[in-house]
Amino acid sequence: MEHPNLSAIEVALRRERELLATTAADMRHKLGEVESDIGRIDAATAALSTAASKSSGKKKPPREGGKRSISAVSKGKVIQYMQSVLEPGVALQEQELKSRVEKLAQSDGYSRLGIGMRIKDACNDSRFTSTSEGIRLSLQGRANQAISPSE
Repeated sequence: MEHPNLSAIEVALRRERELLATTAADMRHKLGEVESDIGRIDAATAALSTAASKSSGKKKPPREGGKRSISAVSKGKVIQYMQSVLEPGVALQEQELKSRVEKLAQSDGYSRLGIGMRIKDACNDSRFTSTSEGIRLSLQGRANQAISPSE
């Protein structure tokens, strides 16, 4: 004959086991949903990184109606502009010279970018002399200007 307390304990343990089995089944279901979400996120991440690596090597297409590319002026062209701006015997301060050269370059369709650097570089050319009054044509620069003003 079974003891009545043991029978009650057995019933309580079976109920507890059923609760735990139900909880475990719910958790397995939830785990499946979470793993499915992780799979979708991994797939989306992989698709994004593939798209990013494909597009990183390509240039973006130009925007319609966007700015067109403007080329920088060459040192030789800056020298020509400087010769046309500087009058024989008259010196111009570097800032005034730069302003005038920029206007000429822009009117010819060049970018202002780098003009200051090219003027400084051109000032080392034998056609120009830098004095306390500013930059002027040297004797060689005047001779070149007289020979070919449109150089």
